Amino acid sequence: MIQWEDLFHNAQLSYCTGTPESWDIQEITNDTFYHYEPTITIDADGYIHMAYVKNFVNETEIYYVNNTTGIWVTEQVTNNIDSDHCPSLALDKNGNPHIVYKGRSNELRYITKNEGIWTEPEPIAADLASSSFPILEMDGDDNCHVVYDKNDGNDSEVYYANNSTGSWQEVVVTSNDIEDNWPTIFVDPDGGLHIAYMGNEPEDGGIFYDREIFYANNLAGYWSISKVTDNSVDDFPSRGLIADIDGIGHYFFSNESDGDAEIYHAQNVGPIYAVEENPSVLTPVSISLNQGVFASATVNYSIPRAGNVSLKVYDASGSLVKTLVKGTQQEGNHQIAWDGCNSSGTRVNAGVYFYHLTFYGISVSEKVIFK
Repeated sequence: MIQWEDLFHNAQLSYCTGTPESWDIQEITNDTFYHYEPTITIDADGYIHMAYVKNFVNETEIYYVNNTTGIWVTEQVTNNIDSDHCPSLALDKNGNPHIVYKGRSNELRYITKNEGIWTEPEPIAADLASSSFPILEMDGDDNCHVVYDKNDGNDSEVYYANNSTGSWQEVVVTSNDIEDNWPTIFVDPDGGLHIAYMGNEPEDGGIFYDREIFYANNLAGYWSISKVTDNSVDDFPSRGLIADIDGIGHYFFSNESDGDAEIYHAQNVGPIYAVEENPSVLTPVSISLNQGVFASATVNYSIPRAGNVSLKVYDASGSLVKTLVKGTQQEGNHQIAWDGCNSSGTRVNAGVYFYHLTFYGISVSEKVIFK
């Protein structure tokens, strides 16, 4: 996602995809209004979903756009006289969008699309810091987890909220005498919470501040906090904390230690959450075929842990023929048969076909030739 200015100097949004050598750029907006603060996520089928802010004359509203139909379709999410901004977007297992954002008087709000209709906004918290940009993540049970910073009466602290009980519950993560800002969150497969944020530590003498990156988790039943960086320059946070399949946490930040701003990468020396001591012998994501008679085959595939799986059949031109699997499945080996019919029930012609398996952004394919 990129933000650019048109001939009228209004900020517009485009989506980019490709390789370092070749990029495809698609315009998302192109009108006389300002569009900014985009957030993006990708569903199990590889479609793009975005939320962003559109600035009218006297107000700003939240918009949502996706390309699940093959074209970009835009919807207005909020419609009021408030200034709504700072959206964060996540998808549930069924691909429904969930958005948190800042509304009137820096109130944190939540809205989702249920059966094709946007719900009424729900208040989560009040008094968010003016610079706070809330971050939303969802767990495997479709519970929402949000981090943000707000003033506790003395300074800015990191807060966390979830709706796992059916209503929003808020807890404080940090409670100290320094400014804590810009948190981001990762929810591990077991539901453990991992948060990275920026803390403004007083330097010697207590006059100036030194910005450092901190990390917190609740794996022990309480919030345990440690430092990621500890140096004499300011470290500025990013909006993403992630973990790889081995449980190793990864975080990017910037500082000016060499005289200008550069991007740095930090990772844990060990897993940030528990992983199997004896990992599964399954290939992380694998697929194989047992071809039967003309235009029929049994597809065997494996996934290393529970999660969203997409298995589709494409023809040689890249057109979708049929979706065989779409949804959450358990870890291990799976099998499904395809009878050689497309989505309309018509038997396919002889030719080359591809089975395309997608799991947590990892894709593998297998070719079959029907004669």
